[in-house]
Amino acid sequence: MFRNMFGDTPRLSRVGAGLITGLSLLAVPAAQADEPSGYVTDSPGTIVRTDFGECVHTSSWKEGMAIMECEPKLAEANRPEPETEVAAMEPEPEPEPVLRRISLSSDTYFEFDKAELTQEGKDKLGDIARTLKQSRDPSIRIVGHTDQIGSEEYNLKLSRERAQVVERYLLEQGVPAQALEVQAMGEANPVKQCEGMRGQALIDCLGPNRRTDIEFSAFEVVEDPAR
Repeated sequence: MFRNMFGDTPRLSRVGAGLITGLSLLAVPAAQADEPSGYVTDSPGTIVRTDFGECVHTSSWKEGMAIMECEPKLAEANRPEPETEVAAMEPEPEPEPVLRRISLSSDTYFEFDKAELTQEGKDKLGDIARTLKQSRDPSIRIVGHTDQIGSEEYNLKLSRERAQVVERYLLEQGVPAQALEVQAMGEANPVKQCEGMRGQALIDCLGPNRRTDIEFSAFEVVEDPAR
């Protein structure tokens, strides 16, 4: 019967095969996890293409489903802009202080034959201590002196005691111990000569020799005006 209506059997087979092939191009792709959405794929998951090499879309395909393999320009246009990371603002470094070396000296006076500071001496030492606290890397040299009244041995001992009194006072004011150096000179380096005087007049005249010289240097912290 079929042979009479459509001719020979081989021809019918060829027509049927062509219809089946056409229907396969419109088939919905298999639901596999690695298959692209909106594209027709065959059983291995490969995208089906037309004779012109174009990827075959499903009925649900939209432009937002475009992939680089099939529509590279459209897929590139749909790619989201990368998020721009805002660099964290780093705080500006604190300006480095400019260090300027300063050198000062002061004499602290003592009463005759004593190693006790006068009020004037304490006031001067207080000023020095405050300066040192505002400086960096201080270096202090304390040199004790006496007048020439008395033996040389006794005066050397007394000058050392006077230097140590000054050292203790500065330590009490917060000056670091490692910055202090003590030296005794006795009567060897007078600053005033009182020739021809005797008694109380001589003692009063020699007052400036009963002293402790304080020589110190330190770096004074000064803000750099150029910053």
